[in-house]
Amino acid sequence: MPLIRRRRPKKKPKPIGRPPHKPTDVFRRQVLEFKGMGMTHDQIGKMIGVSDETLRKHYDYELNIADAKMNVNVANNLYTMATDPEHKSAVTAAIFWLKTRGGDPWREIKRTELTGKDGKPLMIDDGRRDVIDSSDLTPEQRQALRQIITQAVAQKINEVPSLIEGDYEDVTDGGDYDDEDEE
Repeated sequence: MPLIRRRRPKKKPKPIGRPPHKPTDVFRRQVLEFKGMGMTHDQIGKMIGVSDETLRKHYDYELNIADAKMNVNVANNLYTMATDPEHKSAVTAAIFWLKTRGGDPWREIKRTELTGKDGKPLMIDDGRRDVIDSSDLTPEQRQALRQIITQAVAQKINEVPSLIEGDYEDVTDGGDYDDEDEE
């Protein structure tokens, strides 16, 4: 009778890499606080031990509302301080609140917006004209402008040789130089 060989059950392969991240309320609170304090996604990921991709995957909501939520907390605290006459920082908090949220009468900096004629952008005439719109010129003015530009360019071109003309001294050692390598 032939021997029957029994097969051993195959072992399940061990998973490669880290186990999947499981978000918890503690992690959610930490992400909210860290982001609200101004930390970058990379810094937050390092603090809770996840990659940026995992952070965005599991904590996108917290990352998006963190700044607004922290601003609300600070505003509530400031408001409480400003409206409590017994608080030692009440005056300072009230002044800050009014300067930032009380509108123009409370602001220290006055802003004046200047516009040009009929609300158009303000045009500053510094004596230079960087751009000339030739469509505003008559044909005679355009021809005159062409002549002026042509003369100016010719004058500049004529100045260049004068810069390189002159007496030069031969400073070579008199050796015989070839362009080909010597062998």
